[in-house]
Amino acid sequence: MSIYRSTLLLLAMTSLAPPSAEAQELARTETVFVQLRDGRVVSGRVGEKTDDHELWLFAAEPSILIQNAIDWPDVISATIGDRSLTAAELRESAEQLKSALPVTLLRPPAGQNVRPLQVVGTEPRVQSLEMLVSLANWDADAETDGLEVRLQPLAGDGQLLPTEGMVSVRLYGRRLGTRQRLETQQRFGFWNDGSNPAEYHFGRGPARYVEIGHWSERIRVAQFTPSGCVVRLAFRRVHPERDLDLALDGLVNVDFSAQRRVVHASAPIELRAFNPYRDELQLNRQTRFLPGE
Repeated sequence: MSIYRSTLLLLAMTSLAPPSAEAQELARTETVFVQLRDGRVVSGRVGEKTDDHELWLFAAEPSILIQNAIDWPDVISATIGDRSLTAAELRESAEQLKSALPVTLLRPPAGQNVRPLQVVGTEPRVQSLEMLVSLANWDADAETDGLEVRLQPLAGDGQLLPTEGMVSVRLYGRRLGTRQRLETQQRFGFWNDGSNPAEYHFGRGPARYVEIGHWSERIRVAQFTPSGCVVRLAFRRVHPERDLDLALDGLVNVDFSAQRRVVHASAPIELRAFNPYRDELQLNRQTRFLPGE
């Protein structure tokens, strides 16, 4: 879970101007102390960028501005003066508490020797996840060995963001109810999406939909290329080429945990290539492969 983003703007001058009217007004604005879920407390004035998704706090001194962006779900409570507020009460009051950024407080007086502006802040956050998943064969035989998953964590601007984290992959399938059911060999199987009423009667219930595999892998920044990060996941307990009770189609769900948040992606997959020849081999020879494959 993301806690907050912090940005520091620093403008250094050889001398400081006396407090302006804006600075004096800012000093009268009440400071909000916010308790976060991870135990930390951040403080500042409520900024104008506060919206339904984030609470923005800022603190300013002559030539210095610090801003924090906090996800509302991470807020537990707040204190303003001698008042205590719940997260919901602070959210309701945020519009009335907003203060404008002190622009003139950051502007150097005319004739002052000003060094270049420096910006110090946290790295971009992972906002979404794109993935490509397919069957893969990485040894010398003809049988598929597992899944190949290409991960692309994306920042808010859509750019690939190589990030260390943990990926959890789950593969789901559906059972057809008989080991003699091969879609290419049945008059009602593959071509009409398995719509035989006997396959969908209420008695089967949720037992029809099963988890075929579950993998967890640590992702390192060094694994990324310009097209993302690839992980190979070998079939374990259930292999779709050998368990013909499984339908051709399946579903892959991926959770990528990084930067204290989890992003999710999902995609369909063919668990076996649609191959009438191999299905017929299975029916007549009890194997899907020719000698030597």
